[in-house]
Amino acid sequence: MAVRSCVACRKRRDTSELIRIVLQLDGQLWLSGDGARPAGRGASCCSTNACLQQLVEHPQRLSRALKSQEVKVDDLLLRAAARFRLK
Repeated sequence: MAVRSCVACRKRRDTSELIRIVLQLDGQLWLSGDGARPAGRGASCCSTNACLQQLVEHPQRLSRALKSQEVKVDDLLLRAAARFRLK
């Protein structure tokens, strides 16, 4: 199995334990479970409320991973929590 690092806590985990976040070419954020994986730069985050909350509090972590100037993560936590029923 593939192993990736969480952009929030930096722990290495199996990809099945992570949420995939992709910055699409049109600038929209895509979460795993939103349908077919789009083209674009991606990052992984643990599927825990604590890690997603860190991304909301420190958006530069996700911006750096996605190599983007500005990434809006305000609704990211809400969408992920609803989809993955976070702990």
